[in-house]
Formats: sequence, structure tokens, C-alpha cells
Amino acid sequence: LVHFVGRLASVGLQLEGCHTLLLSFVLDFYGTVCDTFLKFGLPLVVMPPAGVFYPAFFAADPISLDRLAHIMHRYRVNLTSAKNQEKATEAFHISRQTFQEFNHYLVFMVNCLWNSRMFKPGMDVQLSEELLQKSNVPQYWTRFDLIHHPALMSYAFDFHQKCWPGRKEMDLNSIKHLKPWRWYLQYLFNQGFDGLKDFFQSNINRQLTVDDGQGDSQQR
Repeated sequence: LVHFVGRLASVGLQLEGCHTLLLSFVLDFYGTVCDTFLKFGLPLVVMPPAGVFYPAFFAADPISLDRLAHIMHRYRVNLTSAKNQEKATEAFHISRQTFQEFNHYLVFMVNCLWNSRMFKPGMDVQLSEELLQKSNVPQYWTRFDLIHHPALMSYAFDFHQKCWPGRKEMDLNSIKHLKPWRWYLQYLFNQGFDGLKDFFQSNINRQLTVDDGQGDSQQR
């Protein structure tokens, strides 16, 4: 049933141009599915299909992105708990494919949002270097990080204006310097993006706090 709904949602989002309301209902569904193991005690963890995950990630509204981050965080919690219980009881088995799908989505989100590695070799979204150069988009590999993602750019603009009110030129890359980056994360999480906060706290090697903006082995 979950797989069927996933296929149905993928087709619906494609036909409706990833309509925000439809995406919201789909994320409601996966907000329940991601907690199936812990909330309902069912030995079942089913990841959303690519036709759901990527529309949510590329959505221009911050709520959808934050909800996706929350869902991925809850998947991690459920999969970790299921793995521990599986080792202890051997009463059930979560397929390796499920873990592979989760890790695949996880790496994609971290590389895009945190490491600014969009369109790099090995990423899911592949475009030729020639086409990317013709787009004339500066630093195209950063277009979906925490600063330049379409869902978050308005927050980056607002933060930049508050942080450097006297500047005439807008340089969002200046936010990536160590202290501004810490302040920006604090500012962003204070906007109520608890899903993003939980996602990065659980998936960056050194936990994020309002005083710490980088993971030990992750590069922005």
C-alpha cells in the first residue's frame, strides 16, 4: 500500500507541476510513514520514491524543505532503532535496499545544503559542464545550499542586511565566513526550521549548536 501511494504521489506531482498543496498532503503521508516502526511497532520502513523526494527538496517554499528534513531525520531515528533491535532479537529484518535508499538521499541533501556540491560528479542531478557554463549562473554548484536554495534565499538576504546594514553590494558568500555562518545558522533555526535543525544535528559529524556551524569532516 505504501509503495502504491508513493507511485501515485509521484505521478500526481508530475501531472500537477509539483503543486504545493498536493506536496503538502504527500509530506503528511510520509510524516506518518517515516515513524511506522517506532510509533506503531511495525517492522516496516519504506522510503519515499524519487518522484516524491526530489520535488520536496527542490520546492521553492521553505516549509516543504523543512518538512522533508524532519522526515529524513525521523527515518534516521527509526532505522537506527530498527537496526539495534534487529541485532538484539533477530525477529525481523530491514532490507539493505532501504538503508541504501536512505543513505543515498542523505548524502544528496548534505552535499547540496551543507557542502555546496550541487551538479558535482556522482550527484543524482547531472548536467553537462558545457550546459552549466552556458547558463552563466555564477558558482552554480552552490545554488541549492543553505544560503542560495530558492526556499531559503529570502532569509539569507534578510540576514545579510541585518548583519551588514551599511553595505551597498549584496555578497551572500560573505555569510560563509566562520562567525557569520554560525550567526546565520542560529538565525535560520530561530525562524522555526526545527526539521532542518534536527536533520543537521543528527547527520553532521560534530553536532551543530548555535555556537558551532561546521562538522569536522564536512566542507561547505
